Amino acid sequence: MVFRYPLDPNRDFVKRVVGLPCETIEMRQTTVYVNGAPLTEPYTRYEDYVGYRHGFGPFTVPQGAVFMMGDNRDNSQDSRVWGPLPVENIRGKAFVIHWSWKDEGWGVRWNRVARLLD
Repeated sequence: MVFRYPLDPNRDFVKRVVGLPCETIEMRQTTVYVNGAPLTEPYTRYEDYVGYRHGFGPFTVPQGAVFMMGDNRDNSQDSRVWGPLPVENIRGKAFVIHWSWKDEGWGVRWNRVARLLD
């Protein structure tokens, strides 16, 4: 989703919604659990350092908000940092890939840049 960044509403951010109102979010190591069930997330990326993998939650998402997480989990300003996102900050669904890093090593996956999303 594209949304106004809560710490600077003049900036737009793009992250995934991983938690809806009243759902309980918890992260243990590299697995996110929603209401106790693990999410399958093949798109996530973790760095060589520990970062947030020490754990998060459990946290219950309040009414009128969603829980956002970035794909680069060890290096993401997301709801683990600034809290649940008020739904009024949501601008819409992302529809194009702006940038895409290679899974291994360093570099850009040019074949994905500017690709339309489903």
